[in-house]
Amino acid sequence: MAREIIDSDHHARRIPEDLSYGLITVQHKSIATLNPSEWYILNPKRPEMMKEPKVVAIILNWNGRELVLRCLRSLMKLHYGNINLIVVDNGSEDDSVKAITEEFPEVQVVALAGNTGYARGNNAGLDVALEQDPEWIMFLNNDTEVDENLIAAFVDGAGHYPDGGIFGPKIYYGEETDRIWYAGGEVSFPLGRSQHRGIREHDRGQYDKPQRTDFVSGCCLFIKADLVRRLGGFDSSFPMYMEDVDLCYRAMQEGVGCYYLPDAKVWHYVSSSMGGELSLRKVWLKWWSGMRFFKRYAKPWHWCTIPGYQVYYFGVLGPARYVRDKWRKR
Repeated sequence: MAREIIDSDHHARRIPEDLSYGLITVQHKSIATLNPSEWYILNPKRPEMMKEPKVVAIILNWNGRELVLRCLRSLMKLHYGNINLIVVDNGSEDDSVKAITEEFPEVQVVALAGNTGYARGNNAGLDVALEQDPEWIMFLNNDTEVDENLIAAFVDGAGHYPDGGIFGPKIYYGEETDRIWYAGGEVSFPLGRSQHRGIREHDRGQYDKPQRTDFVSGCCLFIKADLVRRLGGFDSSFPMYMEDVDLCYRAMQEGVGCYYLPDAKVWHYVSSSMGGELSLRKVWLKWWSGMRFFKRYAKPWHWCTIPGYQVYYFGVLGPARYVRDKWRKR
């Protein structure tokens, strides 16, 4: 079953009843023009009404005009009212900023002079977001589409884990909507490896239980604002990749839990700005950033096994996969 909310144009938006928190709003007012104080969540176990926690979403863009527009269109369908959107543009040369401001004048755009990379770009957006005094920050890739209940699922799920400070969704491939890209993250210090749980598997419900995870993918990372402020955002010494793993690891060193929430869902058009999922540039950056991470956190005895696996993965397995995928595309 579902309830409906009605906007000023008499359009009904259906809210699933299976959410732990129902969405309540003021009827006969445009959803786009509602003040945050007019949106509430109602906990069925408590009779009083509470304001929705304020969320600021930061979307990083670089020469991805059509991607970021598609992403923003999906965000506009969210069943959540108390959210602000910030697009950080990393010096795009494809008129991304103009297209965003024309189609979405309500979205705040932070236009940087050049491509500063993932960490610095997101940190620039974070500085702006924290001025808005949110409870939560969501970092989101521009090459994604989100489920309409994404934020509600995050807020609801976070309420079940008081020790949690970072949460991640189930992420599917954009081109194959039932194939998993991320269902939790695993880090192996003996191998010097970080990997996504469930990657490339078809979703058969095998990852439908929330659980702690070693890291949350920066593709979509939902974090408490006071935590990310305390951590200082992403470490900009990582040029690309592993910034998310590093952020999560620093949080866990403070006793903060990272959790995978399968009811929150995102679709990812993988590595669109990097030339494809197994581009040579991506392989190089993943290796370089991985070595930087493990050099920082691995114990001395881990280096007895890390080099051998790195030679196997990047010298044998990685190139073999690259050749295989190129052959399949012929």
